[in-house]
Amino acid sequence: MEYIAISLPEIMEHREKRTMRTAELIRKHQSTVVCMSMNFIGEYKVLKHSRLIFNMFCEKVLRSTQVRFHEVEYSTFGDYAHFVCEENPEAVKAKMCKLEESCEVGRLFDIDVYYGMENDSPAKISREGLRKCLICDKPAIECSRSRAHGIEAVRSHSIDIMKRHLATLISECAYDSLISEVETTPKPGLVDKNNNGSHTDMNINSFYASSLAIKPFYYDMALETFKSFDNNLSIFELMLRLQAIGRAAETAMMSATNGINTQLGAIYTIGLLSCGVVMSLEHSQCFDAIPNYAQSLVLSVKVGDIPSFGARFEAENAFPNILATTRRIQILNNEHNFNNSCVFALLEIMLLIDDTNVLRRGGESGLIFVREQAKRILEFNYSNEMLKAVLDFDNEMIRRNLSPGGCADILAAAIFMLNIKQRIFEYGYTQK
Repeated sequence: MEYIAISLPEIMEHREKRTMRTAELIRKHQSTVVCMSMNFIGEYKVLKHSRLIFNMFCEKVLRSTQVRFHEVEYSTFGDYAHFVCEENPEAVKAKMCKLEESCEVGRLFDIDVYYGMENDSPAKISREGLRKCLICDKPAIECSRSRAHGIEAVRSHSIDIMKRHLATLISECAYDSLISEVETTPKPGLVDKNNNGSHTDMNINSFYASSLAIKPFYYDMALETFKSFDNNLSIFELMLRLQAIGRAAETAMMSATNGINTQLGAIYTIGLLSCGVVMSLEHSQCFDAIPNYAQSLVLSVKVGDIPSFGARFEAENAFPNILATTRRIQILNNEHNFNNSCVFALLEIMLLIDDTNVLRRGGESGLIFVREQAKRILEFNYSNEMLKAVLDFDNEMIRRNLSPGGCADILAAAIFMLNIKQRIFEYGYTQK
């Protein structure tokens, strides 16, 4: 993005305007008022990704205390928000300090709490202790006065903090999607909370262990993608680095499960989509751009016209089944709880794909059986009888030793996309 420089008089004028608005709200509501802004030194008051993270923290404030009124002001002079709170100022201040300290990116925020007027100015509730410098952890005021680090260094560090925060959110979305998939119950032939499906070498604890083991590698993939923009890497160069991280994730998974492949497909698919999220953010694009960016990574290393199957085919074609499943879960969730929406969506996936795991275990006849049963159950039209039919289907899948692992990977990736949409992109990407 192109940063817009603000002069010192403009900064002071904007600060005065904000103070006046704080005073207006105190006089009008006679209650605790919170003023939140992001603290960037120098002439640039809105940085890349700052507005997105600012919106996320507005939501955090709304969830942490009782707010009767709030407003947000977006401006090149600096974004800020006011919250009029029902609770006493000391309680609100304690919550705001906790919010600032809850994660690294909280250090970029100034969340001031006011109550009443003093000498015709808003009376601020002071915080205990001095804020630390972003770079060296000395008192911030000391480094600011001595100009110990320079504006460019502090600005660059601030941007890095925001990127790390977003990478953390992406990895959390990935981890939560893996847990949500394995806990979706019942799932015919698959590990769930009821049983181990058609598997004798793994159980739900295997998936808990592997999900935890590979979570850090989603963070690494996301951060590596951010770094690729800083270093002007080509898509091909980035993909080579991501492949190395993916291999390390596979090793960690195998170590956590004593050599059992629980989630290799998810490492590949969700890893690609995680990087697509970063590429979309870096290009200031919307949620819908993610699959195409992720697809570009796969195509960068594709050799010739060799036919692809399974997860690779899905990725090379911009994840059509994952996107269809994402939409279906959203629609189904309007009428059903999330678990049942995922169960029903899984049945629909069985109709869509040639699951390579089913083909490996049961051949073409196994795939036909899975599709026929899924179609039959879906004819119950999402009634309660469907779940009983799914339980019977599960027993028969276990008897036939069939497991639709490819369908499970698509379900996990679809849940990941839902998480990403709700936890990142629904806060708006308003910077261009």
